[in-house]
Amino acid sequence: MNEIWKEGKAHILPYAWFLVCISAFGWLQTKFGAESARYWGYAAAYGGALLFLLIFRKQYAEINFRTLAPEHWKLALIVGAVAIFVWILPYHLAAEGVRKSDSVFGWLGKPREALKPGDLPGALGVAFFVLRAIGYCFITPVFEELFVRSFLNRYMIQSDFRKVSFSDYDATSFWVSVGWFALSHPEWLVAAMFSIMLQLLLYRTRRFETCVIAHVVANVALVIYVVATGRWDLW
Repeated sequence: MNEIWKEGKAHILPYAWFLVCISAFGWLQTKFGAESARYWGYAAAYGGALLFLLIFRKQYAEINFRTLAPEHWKLALIVGAVAIFVWILPYHLAAEGVRKSDSVFGWLGKPREALKPGDLPGALGVAFFVLRAIGYCFITPVFEELFVRSFLNRYMIQSDFRKVSFSDYDATSFWVSVGWFALSHPEWLVAAMFSIMLQLLLYRTRRFETCVIAHVVANVALVIYVVATGRWDLW
C-alpha cells in the first residue's frame, strides 16, 4: 500500500478527493435531508481536484499537448464524438431497460439523480451550472484519465507504472481499467463501452493526451445535449 501511495499519489489524490466529496455530501443529503448538500459537494470536489492537479502538475510527464501530431488530434476528436453518441443513444432506444440496468451496478447501484440548476434560486443556479460545466468538461477528463488510463492501466502491468509504455497491452490491465471506469459511473453499461473506446485509442496512438482530448470532447458534447434537450438525468 505504501508503494502504491508513493508512486501514484499524484494520479490518485485528485480522483480520490472527487469521489470522497461527492459521496460524503450525497450521504449528508440522504441522512439529514440537506437538499443543497450535493450542490456544495460538486463545488468542493472540483475545487479540491483542481488544486491537487496544480500541486502535482510537474509530475504529469505524460501530458504535453504541444507535441501531439495532427493525426492524433483528429483521431481523438473523432473518437470523442463517436463515444458520446454511443453513450447517449441507448437512453433513446431503450431508456427504461437501460435505466433498470443502472440500478443493478454502477456508482452506489442506482440511476443518476438529476441536478437541475433551475432548482437553485437565480444567480446561484447560474453559478452552479457554470462551475459544474467547467469542472465536468475540463477538470474531470484530466483527473479521471490520469487515474484510470495512466495509473491504474499501467500499474496493473508493473508497480513502477511510469516505465510502462501506453502501447503495452495486458488483458488483466485492460479489463480492470474498463471495469473500474464502468462501475464508477451510474451508467455502467455505456461507460464500459466508452472506456473500451478510449483504451483502444490509447493503444493506437500511444499518447495519453488523446484520451483526455476525446474525454473533453465527449463531456462538452453531453453538456450541450443536456442543455438543448433538458435531459438533466444524463448529467
